[in-house]
Amino acid sequence: MKPEEIANTEPPSAIRSATDAFGRLLREQRLRAGFSQEHLAERAGMSVTGVSALERGIRRAPQRATVDLLANALGLGHAERAQLEQTAARARGRAGQGKELPARHLPKALSSLVGRDDDIPNIEGLLGRFRLVTITGSGGVGKTRVALEVGSRRSKARGEEVHFVDLAPVADGTFVAAKIAASVQPAVTDSSIAAVAAALAGRPMLLILDTCEHVIADAAFAARTILECCPEVTVLATSRERFQLAGEALYRLPSLPPDSAANLFVQRAGEADPGAVFTHEGMGQVLDVCRRLEGIPLAIELAAARLSTLGIETLLARLDEHMALAGGRRDLPQRQYTMLATIGWSYELLDGPERELLRCLAVFSGGFTLDAAERVCRDRPGGATVGVLSSLVDKSLVDVVRNADSVRYRLLDSVRAFALRELRGAGEDERAFRCHAAWVAEIADHFEADAVRMTHAEFAELLPEFDNVRAAIAWSLEAPAGDDRALAAHIIFGLRGLWHMTGQLAEQRRWIDMGLERIDEGSHPREVGQLLRAFILRSWNEATVVPMIERAIDLFERVGDGRATAALHSTLTFIFGTLGRFAEAEQSADRAATLMTSEGMRDTLVYAAFLSNRAGLRTDQGRLDEARADLADAADIASGKDRYFVVSRCLPRLATIEWHLGNIRRAIEICEEMLASEYGDTPEVVISALEALVTLRLALGEFDEAAVAARSLLERTQRDTAPWCHVAAIVALRGHAEVAARLAGFIDALYAQSLLPRNRLEQGSYEILRTELRRQLTSEVIDLRGREGARFTVQEAGGESLRALALTQDS
Repeated sequence: MKPEEIANTEPPSAIRSATDAFGRLLREQRLRAGFSQEHLAERAGMSVTGVSALERGIRRAPQRATVDLLANALGLGHAERAQLEQTAARARGRAGQGKELPARHLPKALSSLVGRDDDIPNIEGLLGRFRLVTITGSGGVGKTRVALEVGSRRSKARGEEVHFVDLAPVADGTFVAAKIAASVQPAVTDSSIAAVAAALAGRPMLLILDTCEHVIADAAFAARTILECCPEVTVLATSRERFQLAGEALYRLPSLPPDSAANLFVQRAGEADPGAVFTHEGMGQVLDVCRRLEGIPLAIELAAARLSTLGIETLLARLDEHMALAGGRRDLPQRQYTMLATIGWSYELLDGPERELLRCLAVFSGGFTLDAAERVCRDRPGGATVGVLSSLVDKSLVDVVRNADSVRYRLLDSVRAFALRELRGAGEDERAFRCHAAWVAEIADHFEADAVRMTHAEFAELLPEFDNVRAAIAWSLEAPAGDDRALAAHIIFGLRGLWHMTGQLAEQRRWIDMGLERIDEGSHPREVGQLLRAFILRSWNEATVVPMIERAIDLFERVGDGRATAALHSTLTFIFGTLGRFAEAEQSADRAATLMTSEGMRDTLVYAAFLSNRAGLRTDQGRLDEARADLADAADIASGKDRYFVVSRCLPRLATIEWHLGNIRRAIEICEEMLASEYGDTPEVVISALEALVTLRLALGEFDEAAVAARSLLERTQRDTAPWCHVAAIVALRGHAEVAARLAGFIDALYAQSLLPRNRLEQGSYEILRTELRRQLTSEVIDLRGREGARFTVQEAGGESLRALALTQDS
C-alpha cells in the first residue's frame, strides 16, 4: 500500500470519531498553552509530522507513554491529563463502542440489583465527603454487589477510573499488595505497596477493595498507604469489619426490607422457573420465607431456586425444620448463623453426586473452567461432571461467569466456606487438594519441558488461573509428604511466565525461596535444579548467584536431562556475558547450542531465546554483525509462533546494537516502536523501552525528555536493576542536589552488593552526578547525605527520585 493510500484509509466509525475527538482536544490544549506544533513536537521529543497527524485525526491515538510525553510537554494538570488519556484510550478502541473507559475494570454484574434504592445514593454521598468508605454487613447481605453498582455509576457520572480488586482468593495477607498491583492498569513490576502507590499517584480513581475481612490488617495498611501517597484516589472497601483508620466512613449495609426481599424472591424464582405464579396467599408465604431468612439476599436467592422443586408450602415447612435443627455455633452473629443454616439446608437437598462435586469444587480459588473441574474431580464416584455441575448451577450454588469467548464458574465465598468445612468433615480434603495441585503442576509441566516457551496468547489464557496457581503452591509447600512439596517446584518454574509477564517478580522470588527451603534435593534433584534456575533468572546480579549457578550445573549434569541442561546454559550465556565473564559465557553458549541441536530444539522458542541471549553476549563483545545475525534468526523462528517474543526480546537488543553503532536516534525509534506496538502497555515491554529511553535521551543531552521517561519508568517499577545512575544524574542536573547526593549513596551501596559492573554510559552519568554534586554542595553535605542514602531501600530511593522528578516537571 502506498503512503497516500495509508493516509486515506478510514478506521471503523466509532474509532474514527474518537480519533477525531483526541485530535481536537490535543489541538485545544496546545493552543491554550500558546505552543506551535513545532514547539510541542520539540518539547515532547516527537516529529512535527507526528503531532500534525494526531491533531488531524489521520493517525491512531498514541499509547499511554506517548500521551505522557505530550501531557508533560503541555504542562497539563491532573484533570486535563486524565481527560487526554481517556480520550486517547477511546481512540485506541479500548473504550469504544459507546462504553465508558473506567467501567472496563469492573466485573460484569451477574444479576439485577433489587432493593438498594436508598443505599446506593447514601454510599455515593459518603464518597463525596470521605476518601475511605467501608461497607460492612453480614455474609451474603450483598456488599460486593452494591459496591459494583456504586463503581459503575461513578464511572459513568464522573468519567474517572474505577478498579475492582477481589481479595477473597488471597489466603496470605502479604500478597494483598501483589493482588492490587495485578488489578490496576498499567500493572507494576514491584508488588510492594509503595510501588503500587507510586503507580497510582496523579490518577483520579475509585479503588474498590472487596472482601477484606480475612486479611484486614494488610488491607488496611495498603489502603492507608495509597490514600497518603495518592491524593486523587478514593477507596471503597467491603468487609465484615471496619479498617479502624482515621478518616474512615462506615456504612452498615442492612438486610433487605420485607417488600424488597419479597420482590427479590419473586424475580429469582421467575428466573429459575418462568412459569412460576404467585397468588395472594402465596405472596404472604413468600414474605414469611424472607422474614425467616432475615432479608439476606443470598439466602433468599438460594431459597427461591428451590421453589420449582418443592413449591412454596413445602419450601416454608422445610425451612422451618432446617432452621430449628441447625443450632451449631451460638457465637456467630445471627445473620451469619442463618446464612450457614440456609446453605446447609440447600446442601442437604442435593443428591450424593451433587454433594461430592460441591465439596470437591471448594478447592478452587478464584474460579474454574469445566475442563479444570473434570480433571480435578475426576476420581469422584458420582458420574459425569458436566451434568452434575449444570445441576449445581441451576440450584444457585455455583455461579456462571460468561466472557466473550469463555465460560468460568465460581462458588460464592460463603458457599465455598461451607463446602470446605464439609470437605474436611468427610476426610476428603487431602486427596482433593492434592488433585488440585497435580492439575496445576500438569499445566506447568507443559512449559517446564523446555522445548516449549509460554507465548503471550497462552499467558492471557492462563492469567485467570493465577489464584489457583498460588493456592496450589501454598498447599504443596505446607504438605507433609515430600512428593507433594515437589509439586510446588514444577508450578513455580513451569509457570514462571505468569509472574514475568505481569511483573510480579518479588512474589515469585518469595515462592522460590520457600521452595528451596522445603524441597529435599536428595529426593528431588531435578525439581530443586529448576528452582535454582528460576533463582538465577530472578537474582542474576546478586553476589549469592555464583554458588547457585555452580550448584545448578552440578544438579542438571547429574540428572542427565539434556533439554533442561541446554536451557540452563542458555540462561548462563546471558548472565555470564552481562557480568563480563566472557570465557564462561562462551562455554555455556557452546554447550547450549550443542545440546539443543542434539535434542531437536532448533525450531523452538527456547532456541530463539538462546539466540537472543547469544546476541546479547556478542553485543557486549563488540561482535555486532554476529549479534545482528543471531537476532534475525531468533525473529525468524519466533515470528510464526509468538509476535510478543519479537517485541519483548528482539527489539530491545536490536536497539542496543544501534546504540553501540552510534545510531542513537535509530535506537530511540526502535523503543518508540515497542511502545506503539500491540504489546506497548504490557509491563515487560513498556519498562524495557523506558529504561532504554532514559539512557538514550541522556546520552543525547536531552535532559527534559530523559526526565519524562525516568518519571514514567519509576511510576511503574522500582527495582535494583533500574538505571539509577541516569536517574540521579537527571535529578542533580535539575538542581535537586541533596536528593541526588542521597541517591549517590544509595547507588554506591547498591553496586557494592552487586556483581553487576557499570557500563560506559552508566559510568558517564555517574561522573556527571559527582561533578554536579561537587559544584552545588560542600564535601561535608555530600558525605552526610550519601550516608543517609546508603540506608535506602529500593522503594525509598524510588520515592525520592519520583518526588524530585515531579518537582522538575511541574516547575
